Amino acid sequence: MTQITLSDLPATIQTLLNQALIMKTEHEREQLIKAINVLLNQAYDSTLDEIHALLEKIEDEEDENDLKAYHAAKSDVENNSLIAWDDIKKEIANERKKDVA
Repeated sequence: MTQITLSDLPATIQTLLNQALIMKTEHEREQLIKAINVLLNQAYDSTLDEIHALLEKIEDEEDENDLKAYHAAKSDVENNSLIAWDDIKKEIANERKKDVA
C-alpha cells in the first residue's frame, strides 16, 4: 500500500481534517462531520481508501503518543516515589527558609 500524507489529499479534505484536529464545540463537531460526510459521499473509491488509511495512521500515532505519555508519567511517579522522606522534609524546610528570607 502506498504511503499517504495529508498533502496527497484534496485541499478541501485537508482543510476539514486539519479543522478536526482542533477542539470543537458539540455543534461545530456535528457540522464538521456533516461536511466531511458530504465530501466522502462524493469521493472516488481510491480516495476513500487513502482517507481510511490516513485516519488509521493518525489513530495509531495517537495511541502511540498516549502510551508514551502513560509510560513517562508512570516512570516519573516511580522515580519520584524513591526519594527518601528525610530528603523531602529537608527540601520543604529549605523552601520555608527561602520564603521567610
